[in-house]
Amino acid sequence: MLVSVVIPTANRCDLVMRTVGTVLQQDFPASDFEIIVAVDGVRDGTADALRTLGAKHQIRVLELERNQGPSAARNAGLRAAKGELVVFLDDDMNCTSELLRSHVAAHVKTAERREIAGLGAIYVAPEHRPCLAAELFLRGLGGVYLRHSEHPAEKWPENVWSFGNTSVGRAVLERVGGFDERFRKREDCELGIRLLEAGVRQEFVGDAVAYQWCEKSAEQLVRDAEIFAESDVMFLRIHPGWSPHEFLSRIREEKQWKRWARELLVRCPAIADLLLSPVCTMGQWRGMPGPLREVAVRALTLRCGLHWYHRLIEVSGRRPEDWIRGGSG
Repeated sequence: MLVSVVIPTANRCDLVMRTVGTVLQQDFPASDFEIIVAVDGVRDGTADALRTLGAKHQIRVLELERNQGPSAARNAGLRAAKGELVVFLDDDMNCTSELLRSHVAAHVKTAERREIAGLGAIYVAPEHRPCLAAELFLRGLGGVYLRHSEHPAEKWPENVWSFGNTSVGRAVLERVGGFDERFRKREDCELGIRLLEAGVRQEFVGDAVAYQWCEKSAEQLVRDAEIFAESDVMFLRIHPGWSPHEFLSRIREEKQWKRWARELLVRCPAIADLLLSPVCTMGQWRGMPGPLREVAVRALTLRCGLHWYHRLIEVSGRRPEDWIRGGSG
């Protein structure tokens, strides 16, 4: 089985070179896989550095004309892929040497029974310094991977997707149309829902391990929350029967005082930022004691949630509770 490894990247030369280096160290025949890196609209030397590696290895570099987002970059890699199996990786991961072999084994094992999306494990790199971005990952998506590493027989949550370390047959991806390029965030879950509706099933591939590097600042994560809100509105309109994440489901069980408090803070997120931003800044300092970092994590979680909530209302004119009760509208 020929494998195509597709990696989108933008303005992160050092990180993607490290990621590609770990892919080149796979315990898998070099003649049986290719690496396709889609450089998304930047001219920072990434393409030239990768081509230097490509002189010795099966690396192809695609340069997109402008920054089009991860969906477009992954689709460009998919169109160029020659492999029967496509493995998507993010550009900030260290892959273990068994990653490709484990993905292939999962598909070979299930080929006669069903089509699958192989969800490889993503953990924070063991040598990663403590930071707020890593803490948020561990309490969100990273927590799902950790739980399934301990309880592999549990059913994977249908609305939890990441194409940071995921394998799918190329024919399947072409059949469902690849990634929706309108999405700057939430493109993983949007494609995942279409795969589920096409009869593809999720399978956790615990031996295909990639270690994530979480480099974003608190301010970048807050900005990301607003982009997520815009993408969530699109998602809810396209897939009204699905929830893109568990927060929408948890709102049903929230106590009334929590809703009132959030409504009050959402009216003026700038005031919340004024109060919480210094706490987040302190939480990013090296050597910050654990209890104080915990306070900073909670402050950042609150900021991200408020900005997400505020932006979702701005874009759609509706509160998250209304989406749950009334469908897409």
